[in-house]
Amino acid sequence: MNLLKSIGIGVLLVVLQISILNLLAIRGIKPDIVLIFLIIHALAGGPLVGVIWGFLLGLILDSAGSGMIGVGSLTYALAGFIVGQMGAGKLGFSLQRYLISLFVASLIGNVIFLYFYQPWENGSFWELLFFKALPVVFYTWTLGLIWILTPFAAKTSDRSAV
Repeated sequence: MNLLKSIGIGVLLVVLQISILNLLAIRGIKPDIVLIFLIIHALAGGPLVGVIWGFLLGLILDSAGSGMIGVGSLTYALAGFIVGQMGAGKLGFSLQRYLISLFVASLIGNVIFLYFYQPWENGSFWELLFFKALPVVFYTWTLGLIWILTPFAAKTSDRSAV
């Protein structure tokens, strides 16, 4: 996949994340499809590619939202770095590595967002973790599993980083 095509898909996913994904929300919980895209690139390209994609996609999401600028960039860049480290030096695609990476990155991202965005007087950290973060993590993970098992994702396992 060439760079321009990847950028186009990334921007399209950001637009879908902001707009249409609200239709898939279950009790206010919606999956993070931008994170799924980031994981695929970070696993294929390593930590530097993960940080670059994560920072840029996070910055676009931050710019489109009403929250603090930089939290999404920080979250996605950190997730991209960690996932890139998990995939660095590994040849070929591994479903197990992808699913573990998706879970870890989603958990990290949601905990960081909770820290900055949720009012702590509404509950303890554990309540926020179990009732806000983990449902999003599992929803994203399930959607990522469904995506990677589709024929559309078949080329994903064979392509290079960018």
